[in-house]
Amino acid sequence: MQARALAAATLAVIVVGGAALIADADIEGGTFSSETHNVRMTLPRGWRISDQATYPGIIVRMFRTRPRGTILLAVDPLADTTAGIEEACRTRPGAVDGAAPVALALEVQIACQQGRRLTTLGFTVGAIKEAARPWFDYSTSRRELRQGVVVIGESVFTLVLASETAAGRAQYARTFDKALRSLRILETPEEAAAAASGDGGVGLGLDAGVAPGPDGAP
Repeated sequence: MQARALAAATLAVIVVGGAALIADADIEGGTFSSETHNVRMTLPRGWRISDQATYPGIIVRMFRTRPRGTILLAVDPLADTTAGIEEACRTRPGAVDGAAPVALALEVQIACQQGRRLTTLGFTVGAIKEAARPWFDYSTSRRELRQGVVVIGESVFTLVLASETAAGRAQYARTFDKALRSLRILETPEEAAAAASGDGGVGLGLDAGVAPGPDGAP
């Protein structure tokens, strides 16, 4: 299944260390955009961007060296992803005994399913931080990772941060958070012009009022 393949590809690229595929994409002025997947993302300053092709589904990969870190963005069809979600990830028990189960938000369901698959592959997976764009931490003996989920249109975008240590992951947590929140629909030329002029920019999916912060030495 495509959703299952995404989890495997994500792990293989980060943990083993492959290159990434960028199909019909542009990187300009600190922004990554893909017409194929109708998405834009603000790129972190001071990170190197990969455009080497290998794994389908990985659409952009970024690197930092001190400490070593990698961020990648993967995409999967929403229909394939939701078809693979287990019942245990769809609801949670009611707050009191006898209460009806509570349906989880779609993004949380997807993050839950990703976490369960990672657990079966031998990763230690932490609790999901439930939000509009949920994320969770996980680890192996060699890598500390963070994974977030965004649903845009008919696609599921998975953003992954990997570092060699928990301290490195923590240092890049703000960068990961800003990249995750910056994911948005690729606007039309008219919308882009409006955003550049200051009209309508808030409605494009960016979180206002977030000042850029340092990541540490390059």
